Amino acid sequence: IKKLIEQKTIGDLTGIRIRFHWANTRSDEVVRSRGGILLDNGAHAVDLFRYLAGEAKEIMTIFSREVGVVSDLRGLVVSLKSTDGVLGIIELDGESLTTCGKNVIEIYGSEGMAELDYREGGNYRTADGLQEIEITKSLSPIHRFEREMEHFLSCVKDRRESIIDAKEGLKDLEVIEAIFKAGKTEQKVCL
Repeated sequence: IKKLIEQKTIGDLTGIRIRFHWANTRSDEVVRSRGGILLDNGAHAVDLFRYLAGEAKEIMTIFSREVGVVSDLRGLVVSLKSTDGVLGIIELDGESLTTCGKNVIEIYGSEGMAELDYREGGNYRTADGLQEIEITKSLSPIHRFEREMEHFLSCVKDRRESIIDAKEGLKDLEVIEAIFKAGKTEQKVCL
């Protein structure tokens, strides 16, 4: 998807939608122990938005229910605008108990759109028709979170820089904080 944006295969990027479903919300303790859906899946959604659309500058948020602290969050919808004017929507669904919710990234451009479903793969459409998105098969068969932890531990052990540094993580947390503030105050937050 990043290559489609960089190569302008779908034209100029105009919008992005990221939807993550989280079915592990059967008890409030499970949600709280993981930091709520905003800290769990929201961190990945924010990072993807920033990676694909650029830095967020305006944020509006709607919570699925009244929330006192971030760790109680189970569902929310966020609208964002990047510094480049790209509009975005992040949907985090932890209210539904179904195990078949979608985890999908959609990007929209002036000349087409692309979609990637984490379970089903992806495709893109332009005036030339529908095309499959080539998914890299060369990644290690080890689960992505295990790869993430292995990388982090090797950085600590070998005293080397991580692929993603702490400054990037801090930027994600600043956006997450603004998302929470926008939801609590029911006001637009500008970064």
